[in-house]
Amino acid sequence: MMMFKYNIAHMATTLIFLCSLNIQLQAQAKDVNKEKFYLAMASTDLELIEAELAKLERQGAAAEQAFVGALVMKKAGALQKVGDKLETFKKGKEILEKAISAKPDNAEFRFLRLMIQENAPSILGYGSNIKEDAEMIDKKFNDLPPSVKDAIISYSKNSKVLSARL
Repeated sequence: MMMFKYNIAHMATTLIFLCSLNIQLQAQAKDVNKEKFYLAMASTDLELIEAELAKLERQGAAAEQAFVGALVMKKAGALQKVGDKLETFKKGKEILEKAISAKPDNAEFRFLRLMIQENAPSILGYGSNIKEDAEMIDKKFNDLPPSVKDAIISYSKNSKVLSARL
């Protein structure tokens, strides 16, 4: 009888461990692949942008919405019709700004906005946060993951506001 209790307890412990491992693996699998994301952000290829956006949208709530918003705005630049560009840009802006409002100290989200604002046509009037975003990126740069640092360094080579800082 004692052996039977041990086996049940051992099986229960093993089952709990496997369930928690599975949850961790699922959470990791849903993280944004930063390298692919930043490749899409640097691209003008609409198919690549849409493919990365589709991956993020399939993740649903697990994907950080700032990444979705930034890619939607990036997609707007690759569209042909002016009306589609404007509508798509506004949709992405709303998503990104909401994500930044929820996490105002997230330097990576600020980097996403800075990239968009620095490259958005001035007619859109979307450029008022460049200085504050650049300051936050500079302040928190050392705390960012290597893939994000690499993206910032790469982007800064063509940036008017980050090149002097990094």
